[in-house]
Amino acid sequence: MNDVVQTDVVVVGGGVSGLVAARKMMRAGLEVVVLEARDRVGGRTQSVKRAGGALDLGGTWIGPRQTHIKALVDELGLKTHKQHASGRKLLLRDGRLRSYWGPMPLFSPGAMLDIAINNFRIDRFAATIPVESPWLANRAREWDGLTLEQWMADHVRTDSGRFLFGNIARAVLAAEPSQISFLYFLNYIRLGHNVRETAATAGGAQDERLVDGMQSVSLKLAEELGHRVRLGAPVERVDQSESGVVIHSAKGSFSARYAMISVPPNLVDRIQFSTPLPRGRVVASKMPMGSCIKYIATYDRPFWRDRGLSGDAMSDGGTVLTVMDQCTAGAETPALVAFAVGDVAARWALRSPDERRRAVQEELARLFGPEAGEPLTFHEKNWLAEDYSGGCYIAVPRPGDLTAMGDALSAPCGRIHWAGSETATVWQGVDGAVQSGYRAAHEILKRSATEAPHVDQPTLRRGLRQAGRDDVQHPRHPADHGRLHR
Repeated sequence: MNDVVQTDVVVVGGGVSGLVAARKMMRAGLEVVVLEARDRVGGRTQSVKRAGGALDLGGTWIGPRQTHIKALVDELGLKTHKQHASGRKLLLRDGRLRSYWGPMPLFSPGAMLDIAINNFRIDRFAATIPVESPWLANRAREWDGLTLEQWMADHVRTDSGRFLFGNIARAVLAAEPSQISFLYFLNYIRLGHNVRETAATAGGAQDERLVDGMQSVSLKLAEELGHRVRLGAPVERVDQSESGVVIHSAKGSFSARYAMISVPPNLVDRIQFSTPLPRGRVVASKMPMGSCIKYIATYDRPFWRDRGLSGDAMSDGGTVLTVMDQCTAGAETPALVAFAVGDVAARWALRSPDERRRAVQEELARLFGPEAGEPLTFHEKNWLAEDYSGGCYIAVPRPGDLTAMGDALSAPCGRIHWAGSETATVWQGVDGAVQSGYRAAHEILKRSATEAPHVDQPTLRRGLRQAGRDDVQHPRHPADHGRLHR
């Protein structure tokens, strides 16, 4: 039997949130071990190196107000480039292909009025959601009792309005409106500031990309952590006592003062806990992940740009929902990225990779012409088949989930602390992953200040102050200055 390794903190999960927290605690003087089930770091980010940069198969974009990830990218010395967005966009709907300028297609005057009214209504409702406790909103139980689809059926009067808002929900959450709690949709919009910024490219959540791909963030963090990161180490059991925890994994057992778990909520069910988790945590583990298959086709030149097209397209063709330009920096590797999400992804996940490739290439040809159907290379990432994600982008609460969970997603369970995109109180993507890692690190460092006398106290206090600053220095909204307790 292997000896039990002694350490201060065991971090379960080598994605962005786990790695930023581990680095923060290591720099404050704590001994840290990161256990990652995969054979790579990065979690729901994964990049493919190409000439001039990288192509992202997972999390990709950074928005101008996603300040946690922006600050970390700057600190790590990584470079970004703007997402290409200039030119006409395409819409394939009901068999008709047309192009348009601006952030959204032009519909009939009645549909445009319907869209404007409900856009305003959603933004107004979202602004009433408490940023750290959506389950305490004045209308929380009412809104959490509805799906987004039910709300749209009652308030969005036109087919075009329902088409647009439904596709926004699918694009940002990789789930169907019939599966999404309306309260959660409002909360997601609140964390992204408003509908426009959540869905937009230029100036919005899809504003820029990392030259070396989003996974480069995790690779840089893991490089600094060095031997502390153990790959191929899925966690099987967590034993907890009043004085500490013992984490049992495929790479051995680790005894620590604290555990920090940073995995998608649905994966928590795979771990046995000696101390039962609270009901809200059990509810969280039942939340379904979004459904996403991501495809990237590369070409010898960006022919769509030559024709004045941005590369953005929206389709109801039943194969992919959205397409965007994915050229590496300087367009040295011209590429288009296509997303199958929600029910479309779930259906196509049952087909073979060859069938999916043929269907996607045919859809790209319908949108951009014959050249698009003959790529030089074709990459697929079926996130539904990723064993240690079970889907992408994030776990999506169903009606009733948010009010049943309350604060259980992020509240410590004894000596077990939680991080990950789903626990964030800012954009629930890579930016939220960074923020949640800082928050969990701050919690553990604060406890360690009184419970870890073996650690160099000046170093620990400096680390505690820095973790606190990292967590609070980037408020979500200007109005939040001075009143957030993070």
